[in-house]
Amino acid sequence: MSLFPAASYQHDSETSRTEINLGYPLFNLTSKNGTTQARIPFVFSHRNEADTKKILWDFVWPLITIRSKPRGEGGEERRSQYRFLMMFEKSDKDTQNDSYKKFTFFPFLFTGTDKNDRSHFIFFPFVWYANDAYVFLPFPSQQPQSYTAFLPFFGDFRNLGNNDRILTILWPLFAKVNNPGKYQYHFLWPVFGYGNGDGYKALSVWPLFSFAKNDGEYTRMNYIWPLGYHRETVLKDGGVKTFDLLFPLFVRQRTPKEKWDYYLLFGRKETPKRSQWGILGPVFRKADYVDDNGYGFDILFSMFKFENSIEARTRQVFPLFGHRRKPKELFYYTLWPVFRHKTTEFETYTYKRTFFFPFYIGRDMVYNDGSWEKRRTFFPFFGTISKSDGSWQTSALRFFYYDKADAWERNFGSIVSVYNSQGDAQGHYSRRVFGKIYHREHDANIDSSEVNTLVLQLKREEETREYNFLGGLFGVKKNPEKTTFKVFFIPL
Repeated sequence: MSLFPAASYQHDSETSRTEINLGYPLFNLTSKNGTTQARIPFVFSHRNEADTKKILWDFVWPLITIRSKPRGEGGEERRSQYRFLMMFEKSDKDTQNDSYKKFTFFPFLFTGTDKNDRSHFIFFPFVWYANDAYVFLPFPSQQPQSYTAFLPFFGDFRNLGNNDRILTILWPLFAKVNNPGKYQYHFLWPVFGYGNGDGYKALSVWPLFSFAKNDGEYTRMNYIWPLGYHRETVLKDGGVKTFDLLFPLFVRQRTPKEKWDYYLLFGRKETPKRSQWGILGPVFRKADYVDDNGYGFDILFSMFKFENSIEARTRQVFPLFGHRRKPKELFYYTLWPVFRHKTTEFETYTYKRTFFFPFYIGRDMVYNDGSWEKRRTFFPFFGTISKSDGSWQTSALRFFYYDKADAWERNFGSIVSVYNSQGDAQGHYSRRVFGKIYHREHDANIDSSEVNTLVLQLKREEETREYNFLGGLFGVKKNPEKTTFKVFFIPL
């Protein structure tokens, strides 16, 4: 029965497909092969996949979202998530390797239980409680954390911020921080501080001066914060990395593999593969490459740029044109950002992106096993997706382009759906124009098409033709065996 777009109902027992439309595109419900989807654009959408046991709800997406997804090989394990305005979130996860429950009202309330059923409750920043629990927010840790605090009066924190224990009384009046072999005292944090321990010393009168040293790890000093800074860090290989800053006079860094200095008018940088210097910061920069005696230079914030070396070959007059090639990357543009192209070689695939702003976007994914995927979007008029397995999809007037736009399509796609077509290598394809005003399905077993309007409906399936007026008030159905008439919905 069809009074499309006012109302329509269709059921196909062979494909187990049911579709109901009311005031299309205001309400749509489809069910096929155990997957049910319903939507009222801008209000709600629902999707239930029987084969994957996935359940999705959206209310005024993306303000309210509900997700229930299976986990594990058999799908018995699940993860559920409820989110409202990106502030309220409730998540439950129950798998063989990980389990938790958490509720967040960002940034005030954080509560839940971890995989060991240990609980935590934080009413930020006043009340803190955790019982040897893994806490995700607001301060994640790789170790279980324990809290007992009612700030500003007292607090006892264990494993917070990579510290063994933090004790506070009348915060920020007094705080004590304990770590293996060392301790710190803070008075009127962060103004006055003192620390001592095995190879550790610290002293601060902030913002005038602060100093901390941990033998074999680091030395850190600030003066007239944030203008002056010094840090020495011992690297894993035994080398030392140093960094000095006195804003705005100079910045200096030294590591076993590089050294660089930047002053008000002059800067330089030395690495095993490159030596460069510059005048007036980004006004002019000259680089020399060690491996192949290459060189390069930049003028006026890289507006004019030239490089010729193993690391890169670059020719650029911004924004007129630019061309840059690296060992595993190619990038060029003309009249940036009007036309741009970039090719990047990854470990298992090559990714190509071409942009002709704002009308064209092309993306190619070519995998090492020979498979590929191509996407073309002529914004906002036309878009295609094709894959090496023979499947394809075409759409017209899609005002939103995003590779992972399933939620957007489910909630709003029908509003802007002018033309949609998709198919596979086996010869099955479907086409829709303005929802169901024109609809065609074709595969190895059947070829059917239909035209639906509020007054007249036409349907063809193989050698059968059907014509209905006002959804079947009057109609005729013809096939090679017989002709059937319908008057006031009654077959004759």
